[in-house]
Amino acid sequence: MPTQAIGNVDGRNFAYINGEDFRTYKYDRTRYGFAGSVDYNLKPGSTVYARGLFSDFHDYGSTYVYTPNAGAIVANSGPLTTFDNTGFMQYREYIRRPDQQIFSVAVGATHDLSSTVIDYEFAVSRAHNFGGQDFAATIFSGPANVQFGLNQSNSYRPSLTAQDGTNIFDPPAYSISHTSVPSYRSIQLNYQGPASLARRYTVGTHYSTFKLGFKVRDSHKTQNQNDQYYDATGTFTEDQLLSGQTNPNYYDKSFITGPLTDYNKINRLLGSSLQSGFTLNTDKDHIVSDPAKWDTNERVYAGYLMNSISFGKVRVQGGLRIEATSENFHANKVTLNGGAYDRADPITGSTSYINLMPSVQVQYLLGRDTNLRASYGRGISRPNFQDIVPAVQIDPNTSPKSLQVGNPGLQPTRANNYDILIERFFQPLGILQGGFFYKALSDPIYPTVSFVAPSDPNFPGYLRQQSINGPSAHIAGLEVAWQHRLLSLPGLLSGLGVSANYSHTTSRVTFPTGFSSATPGAVGRIDHPGLQRQAPNTWNLGMTYDKSRFSMRFGVSHNDANIYA
Repeated sequence: MPTQAIGNVDGRNFAYINGEDFRTYKYDRTRYGFAGSVDYNLKPGSTVYARGLFSDFHDYGSTYVYTPNAGAIVANSGPLTTFDNTGFMQYREYIRRPDQQIFSVAVGATHDLSSTVIDYEFAVSRAHNFGGQDFAATIFSGPANVQFGLNQSNSYRPSLTAQDGTNIFDPPAYSISHTSVPSYRSIQLNYQGPASLARRYTVGTHYSTFKLGFKVRDSHKTQNQNDQYYDATGTFTEDQLLSGQTNPNYYDKSFITGPLTDYNKINRLLGSSLQSGFTLNTDKDHIVSDPAKWDTNERVYAGYLMNSISFGKVRVQGGLRIEATSENFHANKVTLNGGAYDRADPITGSTSYINLMPSVQVQYLLGRDTNLRASYGRGISRPNFQDIVPAVQIDPNTSPKSLQVGNPGLQPTRANNYDILIERFFQPLGILQGGFFYKALSDPIYPTVSFVAPSDPNFPGYLRQQSINGPSAHIAGLEVAWQHRLLSLPGLLSGLGVSANYSHTTSRVTFPTGFSSATPGAVGRIDHPGLQRQAPNTWNLGMTYDKSRFSMRFGVSHNDANIYA
């Protein structure tokens, strides 16, 4: 995993890497869960039910990272770059111990009273993530004053190697520089209760259905972090802490990496020497942990009216949904004094907004088994909790190391959606669909990145990530889907079926004025790239087989290259 940079030799700029992570991963993941439901018929047309879900995931593992860091550039010739002897090595092991758990319980009922149907439900769900945002890590300082050379002949596997004979993987040359003992807990609790009433009626010879409903949802999420960082004052070398494991086939032997440590031995060392051989870095504890603590609440009240009516071959459905959203948060703002921790002050904020979301759909029956549908609707996508709270989340284990910064000014994305679709039904089981869609987005949310200045006393060179709103964007596309049970085939072949779909999409975004400008007040980006993770072409092809009690599925999918980040 290389760190990229721009170099200059004799007035000529060129791209190179000045560091790379040699990472080895070990995973020990376990997951268990269960789900169940109970339905009871009170009387014909009236049913009550209870449903539940529980899942627990231990995403355990260890990561071992050797990192060569090059010095200053001396010379460059094509793919070869030479550095001076100010390079150095680092090593770290961090252990993953996230416990991620969810449960949900819902109880409700349906009453079909001839021409009137009543539905209602109450649900509660809870999720937690303990230890899943930051991990216990021990960092070693390795050989210093190393002269590295860079070979980028293979652009996919650039190589930094010592040119001065230094054994950069010599365990006694590595000693612990600092270690961290993290504490992270995030919990979200949701309550919600929807209810609806539908009434079937006729207007002359026209069959109609009127429906109204409401829903209330309350979401409360907290995040607490209390990490402790220790700087080594004694000398604790890597050779005391080895596991005996190596990775000799790293990237098909394209690279050489060093021996791996045993975190159980590291923990025993810390248990016996933490008080005498390390000092607590309270400034860093506060600088990292205080801005990562927050509490937020979101409540949504929603109601809708909808009516459907048929006129011969035409059926029209129209409706209006109204949503009122209120949000508030509590977080911390850390004040520094000369780069050192001074204090943390509580900050609060709130926002509220109301959205009117009309929709209309028209269906025209072209034939007994063929219809044409056109629809329009408005929608909304709210920001994630962690994106709107003015908190700072540190992740020192990414490459490069990163900061996730909240944006309390973030607005929800709103969309006007247009669709036209033609459908052909096959007897007894099958459907062929084809259509066009267009989505016009306002205030689309973009994740942005920038680098913290190398002179920053706490997070030099960290990648700063923050979501912002853009002015507008759009997505347009074509989609085709085919599902068919091939019952006309003879014998055992009549169990075969096919399920396939294809879509082609294009998208275009605009940026805020001055976005990513080289200097403050400059024009910024004026190009219009596509949206992230929107592949131009995607398709799925599945074959099914169902016969008696035997069922089988086979599928293959494809996504074109797209902008990932």
